[in-house]
Amino acid sequence: MPDMARTSAANVKGLFEHLVRALNGHMATSYNDVGGWRLDYNPVYGGYNIERIATKSGAVEQPFGSERHRAEEMWQMMRFGLNCLDMRAGKLRGYGDKRSSRGSRHSRG
Repeated sequence: MPDMARTSAANVKGLFEHLVRALNGHMATSYNDVGGWRLDYNPVYGGYNIERIATKSGAVEQPFGSERHRAEEMWQMMRFGLNCLDMRAGKLRGYGDKRSSRGSRHSRG
């Protein structure tokens, strides 16, 4: 995990590419690449946002919301999403063979 005080644009872009692959998607190659994902960045409006191109005219949808985030926030959010996908696929180490602390307390008689 990168030092959150120093999360770079390269860190965010690299993790975004991993997220797109995990979603079985593809990186947009042009403004009208329907179904393509892109990481939009605008520092004036607050940072990063994830977009998916919806139409040939270049309209986009924002499946994770329209709010923009700083680099470290976006990195953490994408990490969370990747961990969720790994858990669903049973890939996260230890997933499925441990009880939560809440479940353990309730299972004691």
